[in-house]
Amino acid sequence: AESKGLSVFIDSETILPTSRATAVADFSDSATTITVPANSNPSYEISQFFTINDDDIDEDEQSFAIVAEIGPDVPENISCFQTEVGSDVCFGRRGATEIRITDNDPMIIGFTQRIRTVSEGQVPGVDLFQLQINVESARTAEREHPMEFRLQETSTNATVETLIPSSDDYDATFGLRANPDDPLEETRDLDPGTRTVVPLLTAIRNDLIPEDLECYSVRIIPVNVPGRRELFECSKDSAMAANYFCEHTICILDELFQVAFVRTMYTVDESVGPVLVCVNLTRPEFDVLDETVNVFVTDFTTSMYIPVGDVPFATPDIPDILGRYPMAERSDFQQQTPAVNLIDNILISELMRIVCYNQTIYDDLRLEANEYAGLTLGVEDNAQTTVLTLVKELFDQASILIVDNDRAVVGLEQTFFSVSEDVGYVELCANVSFPEITCPIEFPFEVGLWTADGTAVETMDYGVINETLMFDACETRKCVNVTITDDLVDEQKELFTYTLTRTPSLDPRIELDPIDGTVEIIDSDVVGLAVTSYTISESDEVVEVCINAVGTTSSCPSTESFHVTLSTSDQTA
Repeated sequence: AESKGLSVFIDSETILPTSRATAVADFSDSATTITVPANSNPSYEISQFFTINDDDIDEDEQSFAIVAEIGPDVPENISCFQTEVGSDVCFGRRGATEIRITDNDPMIIGFTQRIRTVSEGQVPGVDLFQLQINVESARTAEREHPMEFRLQETSTNATVETLIPSSDDYDATFGLRANPDDPLEETRDLDPGTRTVVPLLTAIRNDLIPEDLECYSVRIIPVNVPGRRELFECSKDSAMAANYFCEHTICILDELFQVAFVRTMYTVDESVGPVLVCVNLTRPEFDVLDETVNVFVTDFTTSMYIPVGDVPFATPDIPDILGRYPMAERSDFQQQTPAVNLIDNILISELMRIVCYNQTIYDDLRLEANEYAGLTLGVEDNAQTTVLTLVKELFDQASILIVDNDRAVVGLEQTFFSVSEDVGYVELCANVSFPEITCPIEFPFEVGLWTADGTAVETMDYGVINETLMFDACETRKCVNVTITDDLVDEQKELFTYTLTRTPSLDPRIELDPIDGTVEIIDSDVVGLAVTSYTISESDEVVEVCINAVGTTSSCPSTESFHVTLSTSDQTA
């Protein structure tokens, strides 16, 4: 077998020391020479080993020959090859053994589907439509594989006729019969170099007769080729063949229901309230008596109708039946869940082909980007109906673009400060004054804050500010410190102003409060006065008495003019 190693043995009787034997395989580049010691009694065994490659290729039986030849220096009268061990019959100085390799690689072939269900009305307006049955292989064929595909009558309750029906009472067609009593069969080949069998064809008949579910099965039967061992596997026979099924079953439904969203895209203002979402029964196009289908809608975070990219998905909110949350704190739209579903338990039938429900959109007061609500349509199994219900492709999802209509106001938290000159700094803050909710603005934004001189002069009296305040999403307050200069100069109170400004990227829905702010600086400095004692001679007649400012190193102790009274009083004079 292909999976086994191989060794070939040559037995010899007494051989001269100069003898040698050669074992040659037909695929060898050169012979291998082996020297046999003399007087090997009773026998000497020469062995050569050959490796058989287990190649994982499906192939026919293969063979090669191993040839052994007695060396030319061995006398002809004492050595020859026997026809078999122990025989007295010699046939010459050369012998050969044929090695036949039996392939052990199965060809895994099977149906790509175990079972599928189709509607006999799958192609509207067509009484007989074809289905393709796909058969594939796990390996590329190295040789031709003929196969028969046979209708399994024991597992079939549908009426199946040949490709050329002999009567009008049938559900499907498949294959041919060699003789009237033979099973329906179709023959196909898996050609060398391929992995795909030429597709099988079957046909489904739309007979317009109400009936239960009917099925028929087709099985793969490998064809035995004389003189060749056929290795064939499909599912149930090997773990390797898990996705290659031996049998394919087709079940025919009497009718197919199909439902779809009437509209797949909506664009609404946030204040719209409810949006009317409708589901339509698109098939069958004619009435089917006493049949209904149960449809439901759930929210879905992705939809083929939501643009790809950085588009936010609206936040669903379970209906607040108890009224626990104010409207401003709600999410964006009323969530549809299996437990709470406005369209659940509504039955569609041929008498009521469209059903609708009101999808609530919340006007939440939050400033936010335009958002999408995604919806998906589903159907529930209904034990009272035998029809298959599908959601129409491309109409199983819908999106609602919710256009935000809110505004916000950002202003100065405090517009007037009166501080002492020695206070150090003043904290100036901007805040979102409207709306007064937890998260008034759902995205980051920036505003400018700058100061301007009044009677106070920047750098001399206060530290100039020209900054950008960066608010994170949902942040409502941002502050900056302005330094107040303690200048040791006696002066009147002074003031400067501060203002909020728009940045180029500020959303137009964010308004700035136009009221500016003022900071009043109250002087905290004191000018000290002192006179000096003098010692003079009586003959000096006049003494100049000076008054000095003390306690300051400023070149201008005071910015104000003032008068002092100087008086004398007797002591010893």
